[in-house]
Amino acid sequence: RGSGVIDLLTPYNTIKSTSYTLENMTYVNDWCTYAAYQILLAKQRIAARTSIFNANDEAGYDTATPGSFLRFVLHSDIAEALNVYLNAVTYHNDFDDIGSYDVVPMWQSAGTEWQRDATTRIDIDLPSNVDREVANYKYLDRIGIIGCMFDTDAIVINNNNQRVTSSYNANGEYYNNFYKVDTNIVIDLEENGIVFVAGTGSVPSVAVSGTATAAVGSTSTLTATVSPVGSTVTWRSDDEDIATVGESTGVVTGVAAGKCNIIASIEVNGLVYEAGKEFTVTAAAKSKSSS
Repeated sequence: RGSGVIDLLTPYNTIKSTSYTLENMTYVNDWCTYAAYQILLAKQRIAARTSIFNANDEAGYDTATPGSFLRFVLHSDIAEALNVYLNAVTYHNDFDDIGSYDVVPMWQSAGTEWQRDATTRIDIDLPSNVDREVANYKYLDRIGIIGCMFDTDAIVINNNNQRVTSSYNANGEYYNNFYKVDTNIVIDLEENGIVFVAGTGSVPSVAVSGTATAAVGSTSTLTATVSPVGSTVTWRSDDEDIATVGESTGVVTGVAAGKCNIIASIEVNGLVYEAGKEFTVTAAAKSKSSS
């Protein structure tokens, strides 16, 4: 639910008429102050009995998450910015304390050099046998996730059927005991949860279109649609014995009959995003001679 997502960057840029980004916002004392203020407000509001912060789309289920039931996790870039930059201004923890929290340096990946686009990204897909249209949860791929707070009852782990299997080693005259348990994880969407993000969080993307076939010696032009708009596109062929492509033009030339992939890529903040299109080269038409 949108009410469970709090953007700590876009409203700040609107209020201050600034244009800070995910990459440079943590170097601004004023943004750190704003972020701490919004986090403290969220902690107070999630403790009130309401249905605003849970994922139950059916009206009528109110829940509260007081401090004793609250779990708070912050991305390390944000946690350290709030700690260092705010302390540098106030020189006193009591004036900028947002309470206890856990710190993670990344959610899923560090990228190649700890790029913030990568460390704040969550990319979750559904199993291939799950229909996205009817599933209770959806595919998620976005950057700029900088923290979350949730009720400890939102995720419950049940350890059932605890048991021990023992085997006797006759040669060594001892027993091996194997402890086993069946674990079930339950996600309660009617418990509170808030995700803090910085900006719209759209992940850069590339899509390739155009006629993906040409005869030997002929050409066909492919087009790349990219986000962010205006990104420089680089083209390559994965088999230049079949077809070549202009590195900056997308013009494909057939070399020999067969199939290959023509790939377009962009680089954003040190990360490469790409998409390919299968290209078919047909044999050149034979010329006819008149007698």
